[in-house]
Amino acid sequence: MFLFLLVSYIILSLYVSANKKELLTKAGVEIGKLIGGTVTVSDLSVSLFNNFPYLSIGLKKVAVRDSLFSRHGHNLFEAEKLFLRLHPLKLLLARISINKVEIDSGALYVFTDTNGYTNDYLLRGKKQFTRQENNSATEKILDKVELNHFAVTLEDLTKKKLFDFYINHLDVKTDNSDSSYNFMLKESILVKSVAFNLANGSYATSHLLEGSYMLRFFPTKKELRFDSITINISKQPFRFSGIFSLGNKQQFALQVSTKNILLDFAKSLLTKKTSTGISLVSLKSPLDVNASISGSLTGGDPFILARWGTKNNSITTPLLNFSNCSFDGLYTNEVARGVERNDPNSKVEVYNFRGDWQGLTLTSNKIIIKNLTTPIVTATLQSHFLLTQLNALVQTKTLSLTEGRGSMQINYKGPIDHITPQNASLNGLLNIQNGNILMRAPQSTLSNCTAAIRFVNSDVIIDSLRCKIHGHPIRFWGEAKNALAFLGDAPDKVSLTLNGFAALLNIEHLSDIISRKIPAKTKPKDIKAGGLAKTVQKIDNLLSSGKIAVSLNADTLVFHRFEARRLNARILIDENAWQLKNVSLLHGNGSMAITANVAEEGKSRFLLKAGMKMKDVDAQKVWYQFENFGIPALTYKNIKGLLSANATVSLYLDKSGKFDMGTMEGQADFSIKNGALVNFTPLQNVQTFVFKNRDFTDIAFAEIKDKISFKNNQVTINRMEINSTALSLFVEGVYAIRGNTDITIQLPLANLKKRDKDYKPENMGAQRGGGMSVFLRAVSGNDGVIKIKYDPFARFRKSTRDNIDSKKN
Repeated sequence: MFLFLLVSYIILSLYVSANKKELLTKAGVEIGKLIGGTVTVSDLSVSLFNNFPYLSIGLKKVAVRDSLFSRHGHNLFEAEKLFLRLHPLKLLLARISINKVEIDSGALYVFTDTNGYTNDYLLRGKKQFTRQENNSATEKILDKVELNHFAVTLEDLTKKKLFDFYINHLDVKTDNSDSSYNFMLKESILVKSVAFNLANGSYATSHLLEGSYMLRFFPTKKELRFDSITINISKQPFRFSGIFSLGNKQQFALQVSTKNILLDFAKSLLTKKTSTGISLVSLKSPLDVNASISGSLTGGDPFILARWGTKNNSITTPLLNFSNCSFDGLYTNEVARGVERNDPNSKVEVYNFRGDWQGLTLTSNKIIIKNLTTPIVTATLQSHFLLTQLNALVQTKTLSLTEGRGSMQINYKGPIDHITPQNASLNGLLNIQNGNILMRAPQSTLSNCTAAIRFVNSDVIIDSLRCKIHGHPIRFWGEAKNALAFLGDAPDKVSLTLNGFAALLNIEHLSDIISRKIPAKTKPKDIKAGGLAKTVQKIDNLLSSGKIAVSLNADTLVFHRFEARRLNARILIDENAWQLKNVSLLHGNGSMAITANVAEEGKSRFLLKAGMKMKDVDAQKVWYQFENFGIPALTYKNIKGLLSANATVSLYLDKSGKFDMGTMEGQADFSIKNGALVNFTPLQNVQTFVFKNRDFTDIAFAEIKDKISFKNNQVTINRMEINSTALSLFVEGVYAIRGNTDITIQLPLANLKKRDKDYKPENMGAQRGGGMSVFLRAVSGNDGVIKIKYDPFARFRKSTRDNIDSKKN
């Protein structure tokens, strides 16, 4: 056999050598007739060892050109070496049978220019040929084809398509049946470009395709089919099934699946634009993916629908990071039908999502990311949790959650990155059941809390917060502006507007809850901190030193001894002070209106500046509730009547709200109607000097009007007329809460006449002189007890005389 091959090789070589020029010319002309182009071959030889034990005819520098080559300069086909393998047994019968074609270092370039001209007509040939008979000299010429280092380029400038491959090695074997051609392929191909539209980018760029599989071509239907073939793309195995219709329809449909593919690798198979959009999200563990790809072979991006699933994965995004997450998802590049399939018309959907974020488990039925050029996320997340789980999440310095359960829903629409209040929206709902909120600074608790709280962009809206303070129910509602920083820092400072209502409101308990050091700013955190950290910092600053406006209403108000009804109050709290505005309440059958300012001037020491209007309040109750205003000589047990007053005062109080009456300063215009003095010791002591037979235990007096002032533990009493059922008198001087009291008491001699039981006292005016009078003087003794004595020279003291004269004038 070897001798036969050797003889055949010698004979064939001699023949080719002797007729090389003629053979080259004839081969170019004959092939050119078939394809309608120009074929050139630089050399022709016979090889014994290239495909041993077969003989091969070798052609060098083969080129196929169309008629317009001079204009565009591209060969349709070129090969540095091309071998046609001959079957040796057929040579025994003097027949040349070419059963394999091997091409080394070549290229196929099919193009269409911008004018629509294409060189692919060379591949179609000049006329339709039928299958060769078995005795043809070139039967089964393409049954076996081997390509090495061969480039294939299909470029269409009119449709902006570019398919570019570099074949490291491709081995094709053909097995014909009655209905189909079966192609067995073994390949190693580098993808340089798969661009259905160059403007949208290329798929699978720089990836290596490797595999051994079978394709079936059905000539009657002009369809190429394959089923469950495996192709490794850069070592990642993919399963392919598909149909390519090469007849009139010119379309294709693929089903692709793979398991355990990393997202970063999957993104590298997509166009650069699509990959950039998806690159904002990263996954730690791989996915299982299956996709359908279909479209036209004549142009345009194909329709892509990919689905995937994963469990126990970790996700990192510019918005939130999740661990232990499981979800399913899909990708499509055709959101709106009839619109160009590109990244703006693409979307990613994630559904059946479940993952852990900062210790909370969040779920979502569906998360949608549209427009992968500038991705927009639409997501709804839900979570159910123990309130104590939020402590580790928020890590606030001002409060902590000790009991209860909560649920949360968050709705977000906006970009994944570069989020601003102008391009994103955030809203959500937080529900609290049976919660306990510990205010850390005063160590006081809001218990049995039930709340419905909404989030709208940067604002927090408290629809309802019901709780108990020291066992008493209270309800709050309101709004915190600019409290959230998830959409970026709002330019305005955070503020809180709060409304409250209680059937019974104890101010001492309430102040215990909301007390805070003024000011108490927290240290600024890293400006690069995330939205959650910045939000916590904002809330801490708000509760410690921010602006808070509180409107309170209560059926009953209690503060130490003080008790009133129908409280309506507005309180403004800022970094430096508390302001009480428009405070109104009912006291007995009377009313009160208060404005005040409270500022911290030392540790647990607060300065109160207040304006107060009283109308027809019960004087006895007021004296009791305000602890006798610090006047031990005149207690609530000694006075009755309806008190009206217009006062401005300032004094200090401690953290619990207890007044230091010795620091009170200010003045008051007051009136007491239907008044009475009961067992008033200083008045009873008058009996030591005059009117010894009269009863001073319970005397009613006419309306008393006057102005008094407070300063340095002293109450200055201007000349004041007291006209009672027992007697008339004038009083003026200084009463010292701590120090020396010095009060002048003028008793007109007109009092010598005893008054009837039905006498109705009426004031004649404090400015009148009073006529002939007896003067007494109430002064502090060495033991601090006020003593009364005669004061015969009181009329002549300059202070008293000037005072009387000025009032007469």
